[in-house]
Formats: sequence, C-alpha cells, structure tokens
Amino acid sequence: MVTAVLRGLLSSACTEASSRRRAGTDAGPLRLHTLFAPGDVFEPQAGSCSCHAGQDPLATARLNLATPARAWASLTRSPPATTGFPLVAPRRPSSSHLLHVLLRQADGRALRGVLGHPMPPDEPLRYPEIVTIARWIAHGARLN
Repeated sequence: MVTAVLRGLLSSACTEASSRRRAGTDAGPLRLHTLFAPGDVFEPQAGSCSCHAGQDPLATARLNLATPARAWASLTRSPPATTGFPLVAPRRPSSSHLLHVLLRQADGRALRGVLGHPMPPDEPLRYPEIVTIARWIAHGARLN
C-alpha cells in the first residue's frame, strides 16, 4: 500500500516539475535550506515541526529540525533500528521512512504496514508539502 501511495505522490511531483521546466520557472533541484524558508514545510516556527525544533526535548533528540544543518544530519543518519528504513534515502522517496509516517489513511491512522505513528500527530501535512518533501528526496536530499 505504501509503495502505491508513494508512486501516485511522485507521479504528481514529476508532473509538477515538468510543468515548471516547460514554463521556465524551475530553479533546479530542491535544497533542504529552501524548505526552512518562512511559510515552507520545515519552517521552525510552523506548528507541524515545532516539537522537533526544540519545543519537546525527546522529539528533538530523535529528529532535530531546529536548523537546516541539524535537520540534514538527523534525516540522513543510519536507519532506525525498528523500521529497517532510513529516515531519508536520497533519490529513493519510496524507501524513506519520513514519507511513510507523513502519509496517512483518510481516518488519520498510519498507512497499513508502516511502523510508528503518523506525523505530525495532530494535523497531517498538506498534500503540496508532502510532494515538496518527496521532490527534495528524489532530487538527492541535498542540504545546500
């Protein structure tokens, strides 16, 4: 189920990227620091990331999203022992546990077969935000 959902998500991201290239508005591969811009998905003051940006010490210890450099180090470290998947597998969004936990069923539960709780816990990310993260991973999950 996860793979089918991610295929649809990536298809949407590729179509969007192709449209931007044809329109001449594509700035090239996404970099993590751009996802920290005000109003973007990893903005530290955004409610969806506040637990991992220092508000909750345990959440921040598990995944530090306080700065782009700390986030990159946290996201690209070795695989979590409980899942067998790295948080981010550069160029392989469907193998990235981060996307697995960001996606959820319509009723808010984790997708079938995904270990861990859906994140963020209260409100899911908007679809364009998940597509942006998938594009960043597909482009190589680069910091700068």
